[in-house]
Amino acid sequence: MMRSIKSKADADFIFTGRYIDDQTSGYVLDGEDPESELFSPFGSTDGMNPTELLAYHQQKSMASDVETDPAWGSFLTGYSPIIDARDGTMVGLVGVDYSADFIQGRIKRIAQILIISFVLITLLTSIALETIILIAHEKGHTDELTKLGNKRAFNKAMRQFQSQATRFKRPYAVLLMDIDLFKNINDEYGHPVGDKVLVAVAKAILYASDQEQFCFRYGGDEFAVLIPQAESMQALRVKRMIQEEVRNIIIPELGKQRFTVSIGIKVWNKGTSIEDMISEADVNLCKEKRNSASSLF
Repeated sequence: MMRSIKSKADADFIFTGRYIDDQTSGYVLDGEDPESELFSPFGSTDGMNPTELLAYHQQKSMASDVETDPAWGSFLTGYSPIIDARDGTMVGLVGVDYSADFIQGRIKRIAQILIISFVLITLLTSIALETIILIAHEKGHTDELTKLGNKRAFNKAMRQFQSQATRFKRPYAVLLMDIDLFKNINDEYGHPVGDKVLVAVAKAILYASDQEQFCFRYGGDEFAVLIPQAESMQALRVKRMIQEEVRNIIIPELGKQRFTVSIGIKVWNKGTSIEDMISEADVNLCKEKRNSASSLF
């Protein structure tokens, strides 16, 4: 449907995105053929230009001046907010790119283009809003207890991160972690208390990593975090923040007892496969667990 609308509107590119931070936006829907090198899959990221950032912050439709890029040439981009009609919150933007040559060549038809644009934005608002809601609440990709993404969601995100890293040479980091001596907590206090620990750890990971859409319950007491466009120092900083947050968790049933998490890190570099990323992060996790265990004796 996105490709059909793009064709009818004679646009160069059509997409919907969401805000990540003042430098980064994330793609939700893209009007390119999924087999094309130009296609941006759900969850992939891009830089935030000034017009796009202004549209996010002011929640108003915006149009850029003519911009020139060595790869794309001269073009204009229009942005329009996607508003959730239920509570009035803004959930993302619709973006439409037209080449400057197209605008110049069709200047006599500008009124018709404007009409098409308004119809296009109306249609895309409904499509994008429905898609975002479905993705956000997709039970098949959410862990019921912690509300984090499950292993299926992790595997899907890994493929997207790997594709972006391979195409654009943007490194990313994977953190694999598990709760130290978690079996002892379950055995001594029971599974309901163990579940409270899992939920508390999940919240600590979310808070420390600030990567809500890239935090996962990998299985059992194991968790994973993906950090986009991350180098070793950034990954290490997130690791330490998570461990600090976990150490500060208080579970009333455990009294003064505290617990920790061991974390293994792997940062992508050229030629590293998904399997290598997970395997090396797991090896580093095991090393840290052995060091943690030896320090107790």
